[in-house]
Order: sequence, then structure tokens, then C-alpha cells
Amino acid sequence: MNISEMLARNARMFPEDIALVERVPSKNIRKEITWKQFDERVNRLANALITRGVGKGDRVLHWMMNSINWLEAYFGIVRTGAIATPLNFRFTERDFNYCADVAEPKAVILDEWFCDKVRAVSHPLLPVQMCIVNGKAVLPGMENFEDVIAESDPSSVKIEIGDEEPCGLYFTSGTTGVPKPILLTHKNMECAAITEVVHGLRRPGDIWVTLIPFYHTGDWIHWLASLILGEPSVIQGDKITPIAIFEVIHKERGAESLFSEAFFERKIKSVTCFQCPIGCSRVVRTKEGKTDITTEGPEYETIYAFGSNCGIDDPNTIIEADLLCEEYGLDTISCGVVLSFIMECSEKIFFKWSL
Repeated sequence: MNISEMLARNARMFPEDIALVERVPSKNIRKEITWKQFDERVNRLANALITRGVGKGDRVLHWMMNSINWLEAYFGIVRTGAIATPLNFRFTERDFNYCADVAEPKAVILDEWFCDKVRAVSHPLLPVQMCIVNGKAVLPGMENFEDVIAESDPSSVKIEIGDEEPCGLYFTSGTTGVPKPILLTHKNMECAAITEVVHGLRRPGDIWVTLIPFYHTGDWIHWLASLILGEPSVIQGDKITPIAIFEVIHKERGAESLFSEAFFERKIKSVTCFQCPIGCSRVVRTKEGKTDITTEGPEYETIYAFGSNCGIDDPNTIIEADLLCEEYGLDTISCGVVLSFIMECSEKIFFKWSL
């Protein structure tokens, strides 16, 4: 069952249940949508794209900020059999042009904030009539996202999509050169959703709070667990601060989010790679017993690799492991994953290895 089918299933099984909540506290905005409404709007957008010539295997650029409409656009694209291509909201005109050259897109769905950049690039593969804009500031020749949905057919889209067919084309942030494309299949997405649930990272009744940009696979993959479970999730559309995080979790009864209070307590300052909006690294100090460590990190990949993967819930141990990897020139993700794999194999007696 691919992710588009998961959405359709939720619309059949939990039609009136809340699927998504979007919050923008600075504008006093809170809106929600049911699984039935979510699925119908995705059908409308998918049918609109099909009538505009988008088909199986085509790439559609997806340049938006976190919102309910972001998810509607993504699912509308993949439901046609096309390949969603989410872009970093910090990309420049040069980055956009490079990604368009690589992806060779058939269309683009974008927030109004990016219209001027798209017009400035004027990419030959993207005529203005193939630009669908989310927002009121729609440039001449482009179409409004809500108008496109309102005027389109809500009927179910009947397109067969195989597990091994491509689903999303993701670009890195370009922190070490030009953005690099990575192609993920529908099976990749399915497995990510299943893994979150099978490993006990998500349970029925949990409300996921999205804090990291969806274009980054971090929160996107965690959100897929909400999809497969048919549970609600909350999208925080404002500036992310520690106060905002605790406020949204308190008010929306959020059970899960991609952040760690333990590392906030040990943080000295934040650091981030060039052009990356995540800012997941930090300088921390841990002082416990004879241990007194000040180091950069750990980033969230390190936290999951040495933390949940290895069954370690002590932040001081994770920080120390991060520092040891840095000193020995080891990649923290690879090291943590390999160690957790060895632990799992040992527990299941695939082999015996005592350290």
C-alpha cells in the first residue's frame, strides 16, 4: 500500500476524524482538516495536474513552506504517478535554476513568496501557465492554488503505481557544493512509515507535532507514521523557538516531536551549516562526575543513531559517543547504526559477540 493509498484508506475508514491541524500563532490562525477533506482536495489537485499534461514519471517542483497545503500538493503530485520534488525554502534563484535543470520539471507548485524568484529565472521548461501559486500574490499567467482545486474534479484518480516506482526527488541543501538529488521510491516511503510504528517510535493515539521543514526527510518520514496509523498531527507554521515548541505541545496535546529537552538544557549556543534551515547542531557542555565535555553536536542524526537505535536514553553518553567519533574520524550515523545492528543480532542470537 503506497502512501497515496494510505490517505485514501484513511478517508474511507476515518472520514470525519481530524487529519491535520495548522497553527500560525503570530497571525492567530488555527485551522484543521479531516481525512475525507484532505483526500478530496488531493483528488482535485491530481485531476487538475492531469488535465494540464502532468503524467506518470514527470517531475513537479514543490517549493512551499510547511502547511496543510504543502501536504495536499505533495500527495496531489504523487497520486498522478508523477515525482514530487520538494525544494529548500532558502534556495536562491541560482539553486532553483540548477534543480530545474536536473529535474526537468513539467510544472511547479509554489508559495507566493517564491514567485519573483521563479519569474527571475524564467526557466525554459517552466512556462508561467504551469506555475500554481499558493497565496494571493499570483503573477500574471500563473494560477491560484485554491482556484485550481475549487474548479477541478473530486473523483478518485485511477492510476496504478508500483512499489518500486519513484515517489520523491529530494535535493540536499547544498552545504558542500551544489544541491545533490536523491530519488526515493514509494516502497522507501512505505517502509519508513512501517518502521516508525513497528519499532515502537509511534503508537495509536500519539499526536505528532511537525517542527522541521517537510522538504527535509527528517520530519516528513516521522509524519508518515501518523498517515499509516490514521492519527492527527499538528503543523507549526510559525518561527520555531523553545517557547513555541512547548506551547504547541501543551495546547494541542502533542505526544511526539523531533526535539530533545535534554539537549536544550546542555546547550551553549546553536550552529548551522550554510543555507540549511534546520540548525540541528549545537555547542553543548555536559558535566557529570569526572566527565566535563564541551563539544559541537550532537546533531539529530547522531541522537537517533546512538540514542533510540542503541536503546540509550542518557544524553551524556550520547554526547561522549559523538565526541569520540569526532576524535577518531568516524561518521556518527554509520557508527551508531552499525553498533545497533550488532546489538540486535546479538540479542537475537544471530551470532555471539561479547564486548
